[in-house]
Amino acid sequence: SPICFAAQKGASPQEIQQLSKGFDHIQHCLDPEQHFSRRPGTGAAGGLPIGVLCAYPHAKIESGNTWLAREAHLDRALSQADLVITGEGCFDQTSLLGKGTGYLLEQAASRQIPVVIFCGKSQIRHIPFNNVQVFPLLTEDAPVTPERLAATSEDLRKTVLAHLPAIAQMLVKQQV
Repeated sequence: SPICFAAQKGASPQEIQQLSKGFDHIQHCLDPEQHFSRRPGTGAAGGLPIGVLCAYPHAKIESGNTWLAREAHLDRALSQADLVITGEGCFDQTSLLGKGTGYLLEQAASRQIPVVIFCGKSQIRHIPFNNVQVFPLLTEDAPVTPERLAATSEDLRKTVLAHLPAIAQMLVKQQV
């Protein structure tokens, strides 16, 4: 569903309900027979593929992660990597549901490459991959204020420096 990330973006339960009703209405207007909406990937990007398929019924839907990995030569980069460093604003369970960070974790895990994730906040309870370290800039309950956002680069610098020993340890384990 294109609404699944609404809460992560700050929508309240009432707003999610309104968004869902609105999406259902637009989807019905664009696709009254509801055949496009059943195709995998049509919920991505807020349901944008449904509109594209209504205009171009034979268009091919491709995962953004697959496309980006191919265009950025991710396989080649990972074949030469000892460590993957990535980031996300809010790292939570939705990060593992088709978002770029989750895709990168899967690809690194399949090659047994350790991963470091720097994020604004971490709300994830279980990461289904080994050798992953998550370093949030803020505690889970800290409010995100304009002042905090303005300090992000300095917070990131401090967080990286504070965790360099742990990152180095990951590399040492990888070499053994």
